[in-house]
Amino acid sequence: MAIWAPNVWEWVTAYYGTQLAAATTVPVNTRFKGPEAAYVLAKSGASTLLTVTGFLGTDYLGWLEGAAAEQPTPALRRRVVLRGEVPEGAVGFEDFLRAGDAVSDAVLDERTASLGPDDRSDISFTSGTTGSPKGAVATQAQVCAPFGAWADVVGLRADDRIMIIAPFFHSFGSKAGLFTALLAGATVHPRLTFDPAGCLRLIENERITVVPGPPAIFHGLLADPARSAHDLSSLRLAVTGSSDVPTDLVLAMRGELGFEHVVTGYGLTESSGVATMCSHTDDPETVARTAGRAIPGVEVRIDGGGGAPAPTGRAARSSCAATT
Repeated sequence: MAIWAPNVWEWVTAYYGTQLAAATTVPVNTRFKGPEAAYVLAKSGASTLLTVTGFLGTDYLGWLEGAAAEQPTPALRRRVVLRGEVPEGAVGFEDFLRAGDAVSDAVLDERTASLGPDDRSDISFTSGTTGSPKGAVATQAQVCAPFGAWADVVGLRADDRIMIIAPFFHSFGSKAGLFTALLAGATVHPRLTFDPAGCLRLIENERITVVPGPPAIFHGLLADPARSAHDLSSLRLAVTGSSDVPTDLVLAMRGELGFEHVVTGYGLTESSGVATMCSHTDDPETVARTAGRAIPGVEVRIDGGGGAPAPTGRAARSSCAATT
């Protein structure tokens, strides 16, 4: 079941519903155009597409129809509109959910109980920067175990209120965001797009405690001219990465935004989205100059050249292979 939609609450419902039904989730990049999305749908064999209409002037279903001649999607049987006008040939989300009334709780429980650690959880596609996007298959164990450890390492708590700016189609938004919040019992506040002023208002009004995101997010919050007018005292934990994190930025996030803890990490789509993490107890220099340690259940090997692993303890700037 493919989900091609921005960070709306219906995405969350579709994601967890897919997992409970023992189906496979296929997140689709909202920046993809018709041919790219059609490729993902065809390659994954998705039978159902859950999407939106009218988001930021886009017409996902129209794009998909336009790409049909170039890239057919023979397995696709259902098109469900999570939010927006429902065109001919599609079904609205409420009607789609209503069809589930015919399924008993016993049948659903049996389906959910049938899941094992080696069963598929999702197929997440890379951005395809060096060719066609590659679909990385993650099992239930490859999601539950590492992200359970992730929540412990970063210090996520049940009373946390998490502002998720990272898109749900990316593992940073869905797994490190939605899934870890579920494991910890925390509250999620999704954002459709990033605008510093709106985020600052949300932090103040909803008493946000955790903000995951790349360094650009925090640069934006720090640079907003109205920042000092907002009460940011609730902020507790920032999780960042995806690019270099200068020590000065870590210190500013602590001193000016008020974060008690700032952590960084490293992950990739092919390893379910996480490989290494700093701890919430690490000092600013460690957070800024490293990507942390391999989380429990993950082995990391750094290529030292010619396919041989780099010696332990030696800094390396090279490709990294991680397995969960």
